[in-house]
Amino acid sequence: MPGTKLIYHLDNPSTDIYVGDNRDILPQIREGSVDLIFADPPFNWDVNYGKWRDNMTREAYLKFTYEWLDACLRGLAPHGSIWINIPDDTAAEIVVYLKGKKLTMINWCIWHFRFGQ
Repeated sequence: MPGTKLIYHLDNPSTDIYVGDNRDILPQIREGSVDLIFADPPFNWDVNYGKWRDNMTREAYLKFTYEWLDACLRGLAPHGSIWINIPDDTAAEIVVYLKGKKLTMINWCIWHFRFGQ
């Protein structure tokens, strides 16, 4: 798959871990077959990541976010879970969007930093 890298495979239980853009990875994976998705998207905090620069307008960023979420939902198994690492300034929109897609939020996972946010 272009732009993706299979970094771990195990036969029993069947396990594959990919690193890359989920918009490239998930369309090539059987629909409804992913048990766990961990997503750590760009935060749109104007950081230069080389060829990716995350300084979109708010509307463009939310459109991008909903596109990668939809790619995740297509691949997610009915019993699957999705973990999204996202900052507070976008968390509410994601929760509302996923609830609109009939997903159930189980819990927040909150990082505690001694310094910073």
